[in-house]
Amino acid sequence: MALDFALTLKTSMMQQLHVALDAAAGSVLVIGTVGMAADLVSIPLALPSGAAASGKATFTVPINAAIAASGTAAAAEVRTGAGVAIVTGLSVGVTGAEDIVLSRASADLVAGDDLAIAAFEIRAFGVA
Repeated sequence: MALDFALTLKTSMMQQLHVALDAAAGSVLVIGTVGMAADLVSIPLALPSGAAASGKATFTVPINAAIAASGTAAAAEVRTGAGVAIVTGLSVGVTGAEDIVLSRASADLVAGDDLAIAAFEIRAFGVA
């Protein structure tokens, strides 16, 4: 039997994520290449960072920043202001099926361009 939690507990976990991010000045969303082999852009998160409901943490968008390095965006993680990764394994793309949806036609990023995030949501395991 697979482990699962009630939706109220999943939502609470997502709310605690926002609490942790909002308490840590300088929290960022870092977008990188496959497996986070290279960081492409670091985007400061808004305060408050967002809200939680139905087992999902939804982040305040649009958020944007200048792209620091060229490459194909494929993965992301959320880091505290101290650089500690507290959420890893996020998917990035342009189709709308990813955790982070880019506001552009391609996931190919070019250093010096601006990057805007159209949607950013983290789902607790088992939440569609």
